[in-house]
Amino acid sequence: MAHIQVTYMSQALWRSVPVQVILPADKATREGELLPQRKFKTLYLLHGLHGSSMDWITRTRIIRWAEAQDLAVVMPSGDNSFYVDNVDAQNKYCEFIGKELVEITRRMFPLSDRREDTFIGGLSMGGFGAILAGLKYPQTFGYIVGLSSALHIFEAAKDVPAKTSAYGQAIFGPGTMEEIAASDKNPRVLLERLAKQAKEDRAVNAVVADSKIDIPAPMLRTQQEQMVDQMAQQLQWAFSTIETGTGNISQQTLQQ
Repeated sequence: MAHIQVTYMSQALWRSVPVQVILPADKATREGELLPQRKFKTLYLLHGLHGSSMDWITRTRIIRWAEAQDLAVVMPSGDNSFYVDNVDAQNKYCEFIGKELVEITRRMFPLSDRREDTFIGGLSMGGFGAILAGLKYPQTFGYIVGLSSALHIFEAAKDVPAKTSAYGQAIFGPGTMEEIAASDKNPRVLLERLAKQAKEDRAVNAVVADSKIDIPAPMLRTQQEQMVDQMAQQLQWAFSTIETGTGNISQQTLQQ
């Protein structure tokens, strides 16, 4: 299992960025022959607040798991950005992970360009970013994984506005947290837009109907539960619940 560190010049962020890549390209038979070259299914995996691209490498068994799944994993650094586009600060993180990173890693490595082979996920802030990017680029990602996603960020800001106002503007850009919550930096807004487009455009509806989201059941936050309820009500969404610690997955297809 190859672990590769990449540094490249990001046009979305306008600076050099580090990216960790796990690639099962060195798998071999018992006789020592490399397996035939192929394009790998890929998970774009995002870290949480105060983290870095190395979090999943150093704090989890992601390499062993990816090898068992025969899966490529791409892990960028998101700083403390919540993976939103802040154009004024030249920090277009959602574009970075949802578009640019996918395109450039496909150029660099033998990754599948099929939507059904391309997944995005993350923990906490990374879960927020994964859901945001997954909803903003539904033609790219066929599966979204949210682990204890920080979807409560806008609701939390209402409780401590003085404390979060400056921080919120530094992360999300100009405007009050209420204004930002009504923009496309909020996954809920993207969900509503996607639902409307799906009703008006059959092509969009075909994409939406084949989408999936994973959220570990014991780790569900209230905001995540509400988000999934919205998906159930507004879209035809395949929703898988993982029972953490058991490895069991129960899936139910939610109809409009």
